[in-house]
Amino acid sequence: MFIDQDKKRPFYARFEIYYALIWLLVFLIPVISVSYNEHLGSRYLMRSWIRTLPYLMIFIFNQYLLVPRFLLKMQWRRYILWTSIFIFGIHIGHILLNPVIENLLDISFLPRRFKHRPPPYLRIFFSHISVSYLVAGMGAAVLLFRKWIDRERVQATLQQQILQSSLDSLRHQISPHFFMNTLNNIHALIPANPESAQDACVQLSRMMRYHLYNHQHGYTTLKNEFEFVRSYFYLMSLRYDQTVSTTLELPETPYPQGYIPILLLVSFIENAFKHGISYEVPSFITVKISVDEQNLHFHCQNSIPPWQNEKHSKSGIGLDNVRKRLKLLYPHQHCLEIDSSNDTFTVNLRIPYETSLPSH
Repeated sequence: MFIDQDKKRPFYARFEIYYALIWLLVFLIPVISVSYNEHLGSRYLMRSWIRTLPYLMIFIFNQYLLVPRFLLKMQWRRYILWTSIFIFGIHIGHILLNPVIENLLDISFLPRRFKHRPPPYLRIFFSHISVSYLVAGMGAAVLLFRKWIDRERVQATLQQQILQSSLDSLRHQISPHFFMNTLNNIHALIPANPESAQDACVQLSRMMRYHLYNHQHGYTTLKNEFEFVRSYFYLMSLRYDQTVSTTLELPETPYPQGYIPILLLVSFIENAFKHGISYEVPSFITVKISVDEQNLHFHCQNSIPPWQNEKHSKSGIGLDNVRKRLKLLYPHQHCLEIDSSNDTFTVNLRIPYETSLPSH
């Protein structure tokens, strides 16, 4: 499907402007020649314009009727047939009008020395035919190139919309999953420590407010995301005793100015708390985040309880969604390594952060 978007372009960006300028230049060349050569007069100027007029007619007829009606619809035979009919008709009519032009303007656009010499005249006639095919072919090529550019632009826009829809869908899947697990943790904390549970509710309300304000665009600053990670890590650590070792290392302040997708890092931390904690055996969770001038480095490692070895894997709703988001957001730009050994589960991630807020 071809979509002509010239009407959506600014006035100066429309191809018709360039067509008009090119043909204006073609008609000005004889004027320039007359101005530099005193022996050439108005007769030469009129003769040159009359000889050029058929090519302009062929260009316009081909560009705005034959190509859209036949060539863009892949009707090659009809296009060639009607182009040939029009080209030959224009030049035959041009020849037949020569006596009329001679009487009206007292000039001839055919060389007088060839009027009674058919072989040279035929060569000139077919040379005009060849030039006409060249004009029509170049015009068609330009129009096809324009349509190809418009089609690529439309496809790129559609792909961007599909990409954005996929990212929105994944974010909508991650958000309920994340908050559902957080509420379950607060619910488990209420009987053991009501005061801590109350504080956890306050922290959760702040986190939900943060998510609400940043969810529409999908990106947030490094500072906000690090503070969100800190709050979440604190909230999740409240329910565990000294048998669970939790360590969080964030970059030193001030944080660099940068932007990353929201809830990208928390999904890994959530997975660590969900699968790496045991009340019966010593457990640990270690999270380290660092940044350099271009990239963010994330490291998360957690213990795996013995009874989790068989069912603890590298997949799950949270991790699968993160993988999909990374492929959509950072194609060939990120490095994700997930390793599950006998007793530890390790995630290493490197992504480039944006120095300015990405457009939606």
